[in-house]
Order: sequence, then C-alpha cells, then structure tokens
Amino acid sequence: GRMATLGLDDEQQRVLERQHREFVQAGARLGEPQKRRCSQIVERLAGLATTFSQNVLADEAAFQLVLRDPADLAGLPDFVRATARQAARDRGIDDAWVITLARSSVEPFLTFSDRRDLREHVHQAWVHRGETPGRDNRPIVIEMLALRRELAQLHGYADFACYALSDRMAGHP
Repeated sequence: GRMATLGLDDEQQRVLERQHREFVQAGARLGEPQKRRCSQIVERLAGLATTFSQNVLADEAAFQLVLRDPADLAGLPDFVRATARQAARDRGIDDAWVITLARSSVEPFLTFSDRRDLREHVHQAWVHRGETPGRDNRPIVIEMLALRRELAQLHGYADFACYALSDRMAGHP
C-alpha cells in the first residue's frame, strides 16, 4: 500500500499501523449511524464494567468469617493469623480473627487452613461474589457479551475475540 512509499523504518511503520488501527477501531471507516452506535456501545460497556466491579467489591466488603475458637485457626501460619487478627480489630471485633474476601486474606486461608468446612464456606463466598440479589453480575455479563459482539461485527469482525486480538501478538483466536 501507500505506507511503503513513506520511507519509514520498522518502528515508525509499526507506530503508524497501530495508530491507523486505533482510528479504524474507533470508527473512522464507519458511516454516521454506525459511529453513533459504536459510541453508545463503548459508553454502555464502560458503565457496565464499573457496575460489575462495584458489585464484586460490595460483596467482598459484606463478607466476614469471624473465628473465635483458636481451633478454627488450625494450619494457619503466623502471618495469616496476624492478618486475620488485624481484620477483626479493624471491624471493632475483640478476641477474634476475621477472614475477609480480600485476596490477601482469602488466598492464604484457603491455602493453609486445616478446617475443610471453613475453607468450603470461604470458597463458596469467594466464587459467588457478584451474584447477590441487587448486585448480580450475571445479567451484566450477558449484556456485555452481546454488546462486545455487536461492536466487533460493526467493525467487520466475526466476534469480539477476533476484534480484540487483531492488534495483539496472537493476531487471531
């Protein structure tokens, strides 16, 4: 194409190709109705992503496993016990340990706890974040997938994976 006539080195050519692709993916080649629809989709996806994250964070904040019996700490190394003790203090709970759904709390607990029943309880809370009534991310995910597919198809791609990977190392799914 015309790019070959510009006398660019490899790095300059790559930058130009990326800039060009970004303009195209932003809708430069689309007609006005398609550009408007793209803008609506991008805006809606941003709002859905924010709501999704807020739902997960709210579910994480709402959960706490209060452990009062030292036997409930079986298998937990000192650093996990110290974190859990601090989490209890932070919540105004005396003489206890608290396991939260913060990754720094939940992962070590699931890794080290000897208490299978407590691990199961924490694991269930972890995997069901974003499924609480009023904070259910499942309909959000369905809408996001539909919008991503529509966005990809507006740009002439079969699906969102092809669209998203068009400028990545893999090139295609």
